[in-house]
Amino acid sequence: KQWYQRRVRGNLLFHDFMCSRFYVLTSIFQRAAFTEQELANLCTGVQVFGRSWTAILLRFEFHSCRTAGDLRRRYGQIKKFVSEKKRVKAEWTNPELRRLRRGVVKFGSDWRSIIKHYNFDKTRSVNDLCKKWLIIQ
Repeated sequence: KQWYQRRVRGNLLFHDFMCSRFYVLTSIFQRAAFTEQELANLCTGVQVFGRSWTAILLRFEFHSCRTAGDLRRRYGQIKKFVSEKKRVKAEWTNPELRRLRRGVVKFGSDWRSIIKHYNFDKTRSVNDLCKKWLIIQ
C-alpha cells in the first residue's frame, strides 16, 4: 500500500491511496476546556463555513487536542443552551383554552392544523398544545 503522511494540529494523518481514506494516529490527548477565544472562533467559523467542522478546525485557532467532532458537539451544546434560555413559557389564558378545545373538536389530534388555524401565543409549540390537552382532558 502507498501511504501519504502529514501532520495536522498534532495528529499524524496517513492517507491510503488505495481506499482514499485518511487514518488518524493520535497520541493520548489531555482534554482541555474550551476557552472564550475558542468559542468565539467556533461561532465565527459556523457563520463563515456553515457546519463544515473540518474546515473550521483547520482555518481557526483551536487547542491541539480538538477534533471536528469536538467542535460539532460543543456547538450543539451552545445552541441548545441558547435556545432553552430564550424561551419563556406564557401562562395559558381562558381564550386560548377555548381555542384549543374548539380545535380538537374540529381537527382531532392534528396539532399542526390547530396551531395554524387558531390564534395562540407566539411561544406556543405543537408539543405545548398536545401536553396541555392531555392535562385538561
